[in-house]
Amino acid sequence: MAFRHGARRLELIPFEASTSKQIDLPRDRNIKRINLQFNGAVTLAGGNAGETTVGDSVLRLAPRIEIVADGVTTIFRCDARGLHFKNYLESQCIPQITSCVNGAAQAGTAISFNVDINLQNILGVRPDDTYLPAFKFRTLTLSVQWGALADMFAAANNHTKTIAAGAGIRPVVYESDYPLNKDIKMLRIQDYIDKQIATTQSEFVVDLPVGAKVYQALMLRTLDADVRESDIVNSFSIVTGEKFNHFSNIPFIQLQNENKLAHHLETTPAGIAYLYLLEDGLVPSGLAVNDVNTAKLVADVTVGGGTTMLRTYYDMITAL
Repeated sequence: MAFRHGARRLELIPFEASTSKQIDLPRDRNIKRINLQFNGAVTLAGGNAGETTVGDSVLRLAPRIEIVADGVTTIFRCDARGLHFKNYLESQCIPQITSCVNGAAQAGTAISFNVDINLQNILGVRPDDTYLPAFKFRTLTLSVQWGALADMFAAANNHTKTIAAGAGIRPVVYESDYPLNKDIKMLRIQDYIDKQIATTQSEFVVDLPVGAKVYQALMLRTLDADVRESDIVNSFSIVTGEKFNHFSNIPFIQLQNENKLAHHLETTPAGIAYLYLLEDGLVPSGLAVNDVNTAKLVADVTVGGGTTMLRTYYDMITAL
């Protein structure tokens, strides 16, 4: 009898500031998704300046989360900040998050967040199309690049910051023996491209990977001095082959308002816009780039007062 489906808790990925930690993922079944729960308790002591938390504060502790196969193939790469909002938009619910409170010295303040890495194609009609067949790879690792405790706070503070032992991310992997090996033909790849916006311009270009791929979603995040802002990208287009305008001059803020309607949101996250590319949930209807030499996001942008960044998160299906 087939195992069919189930879940298991993996070892803790311990928090160690400014280091990268990794664990091996099990490779005997198909992986559907991996849930990540971060828990910790922070103490602020000494000093005489009140602490001010910055936006997305606790999420800044995990600036990169990756799944890599055979040591070279990136299947998933994201930061906790981006993954939080990707989960928010795709599940139509704010993921669990508890940030450190503002104020003076404090002891044992609980901080936590929960994010979900979906390897099944929840954007398409058949989620099991893209289960990750872990047994096909020689190695499969989940790694977390940790930030520093100071990343959660504004620069003007002088408290000593410590976190209690045992803090870290606990993964729970959801998996199945179904579908059979021969039935999985596609792989869901999720990654991002970072690019600094140095000047105000009407044609700021982000080159997207091409090849045997179908894009099913893009998510844009704009930052000014590392703070999410919605007035950086004025509008954008998606162009392939230098001449095919699939999306032309889409206003960023209007797309945010569409997101609010389509995803049943009470509020629109600042600096975040999500572009769904499938028609009726059918993967072949996505943005195919197998027969073109170039694919670009071309944006009309306004530079901010600080370092201005555009991060383009892409979600695509490729042949396994």
